Amino acid sequence: MVVGVSRRARSAANARQARTSSAVRRQTRPCKWVDVAENHLESYDNLKDVPADHELTAAVLAEFYQTLDLRLSMLRDARRELNSHLALDFNFFSYIDPDELRLSDLIKELLSPTGSHGQGDLFLRRFLQILKIPAPTGAVVIRREEWFEYPPGIRGSIDLLIDIGGGRFAIGLENKPRASEQPDQLHRYSTYLEYKYSGRYCLVYLNGTGKNTLSLPDRVELERERKFVELTY
Repeated sequence: MVVGVSRRARSAANARQARTSSAVRRQTRPCKWVDVAENHLESYDNLKDVPADHELTAAVLAEFYQTLDLRLSMLRDARRELNSHLALDFNFFSYIDPDELRLSDLIKELLSPTGSHGQGDLFLRRFLQILKIPAPTGAVVIRREEWFEYPPGIRGSIDLLIDIGGGRFAIGLENKPRASEQPDQLHRYSTYLEYKYSGRYCLVYLNGTGKNTLSLPDRVELERERKFVELTY
C-alpha cells in the first residue's frame, strides 16, 4: 500500500521552494529514516524520492505509521483465516524433532502403501501431487539407504528410493533437516538415477536449512523436466 504525501505537507514544501531562487533547485537524497522504512516494507518504495527535508519526511513517516497498526491487524486477520484452512504455521516435525535417520524412517512409513497408518497409498498419492507427477501404476517398493556406485568409483547412498512399477519410475529422496549438502552430492544422485531408470525419475531434496542448493549445476533444466524438486519441511 503506497501512502502519498499529505496536502498540508505539500503546501508547506511548495512555500519553502517558492522562497528559493528558481535557478537553484534543492538536491534530493534518501533520508536514513526513509531507508529504514524501505528495508522493512518494500511497498513503501516511494519514500526514497522524498526531498531531504526534515518536516516533509516526518509528515510522510507519521502518515505511514498511523496506518501501520491497521494494516498489521488486517494481515493478522487474513493469516488467521488462512490458517483455519491451510494450517500455515503448523509443522508436525517441530514437536518430535527427530534426527535425520529417524526422520527418514518416518517419511518411509508415511509414504508406504503398506504402512501402519492403514491409509493405503493415500499419502504417496498426495506426495506425487505435490511433486506434480502423474501417479504411475504398479507395485511400490521403498528402500532406505539406496547404496550405489556409478560411474565406477563414485559411491553414494540416497536416503529413500521409491521404486514404482518394478523399475518403470523412481523417486529419490534426500533428507537434510539440518546439514548442508556435500560437494557434488545431488549431481551424483541425479546421474545415478538417470542411468538406472533411463530418465524416468524425480530427485527430491528436502532442505531444512534454507541454504541455496549448490551441488546440482544443471538444476534449472532438471526442474523444467520435473526431474528435480526442492521442498521444505
